[in-house]
Amino acid sequence: MLAPIQPIIKIITFTMLSLGLLFINLTHAAENQSVISVHRFEVMVGAMPNFFQENTYLVVNKNTKQAAIVDAGNRSRDMEEYIQNNGITVSMILNTHGHYDHVGANDFYAAKYGVNVYISILDEDFYADFFYDSSVIKDISRVEQIKFEDLDIKVIKTPGHTPGSVSFLIDSILFSGDTLFKGSIGNTWGVLDEKKKNQDIEIKNIKEKLMILPDSIKVYPGHGEPTTIGYERINNPFLNR
Repeated sequence: MLAPIQPIIKIITFTMLSLGLLFINLTHAAENQSVISVHRFEVMVGAMPNFFQENTYLVVNKNTKQAAIVDAGNRSRDMEEYIQNNGITVSMILNTHGHYDHVGANDFYAAKYGVNVYISILDEDFYADFFYDSSVIKDISRVEQIKFEDLDIKVIKTPGHTPGSVSFLIDSILFSGDTLFKGSIGNTWGVLDEKKKNQDIEIKNIKEKLMILPDSIKVYPGHGEPTTIGYERINNPFLNR
């Protein structure tokens, strides 16, 4: 005798909803269990009348209160106050690339906190004029990992926007600089043919090096709002041509 269809449908529906809630709860638990916290500070860069916004990030190890500054485009007094008020110790500065709007406050923060700056020497032509003390520079053009307390920062080479562009993967967080944005990618430079060639290189690197990461990876770009790998995989028009 066949079982009534309606009760079976109700059981299946209830089971699927339960599994969905379980997945959501596990996802939130995983986020809460992350050893790092990310704090975004919007700074203004450029010159009048063409000021524009850049994201400077403070990545804090919640267990030790050691922190890394990512892309210090300009001073952020809000960030400085947060560091001071929460007993945080800055241990390094990370740069996704060497454009002025991402390195403008490197010198200041390197001196203030007595730390080194990790950046690719392939972008030296862009950042050289922004360092009074070049001894703080640590070249990452051939580095695959940087030690950050008990974590390894993965250095993913993603040239295209600049020759030395990298993305930093820390735990389940990706700092993509000006390579990957929500719904877009970084601008490329040069005359028409060179610009197109660099864009093709950038897209290839995003697809082969970033889109292989899990959908759940949160992406913090150099400008604009955060996104996820999963969202960009489906919605980014530059990656779905």
